[in-house]
Amino acid sequence: MKETTGKIFGNVSLEAEGKAEKIAGKVQKHAGKAEKNIEEDLDVKETRRGKY
Repeated sequence: MKETTGKIFGNVSLEAEGKAEKIAGKVQKHAGKAEKNIEEDLDVKETRRGKY
């Protein structure tokens, strides 16, 4: 939203802030997915370890 508004009004600062927020959101999303995958992998390994 900020990025588009910045483009419309020629506000470079607002446009850059919007881009930065978009990128930060993507990074946070992927970090969350990675964390979830790691937790799932650890849970599987703990479960397998208990069966032997």
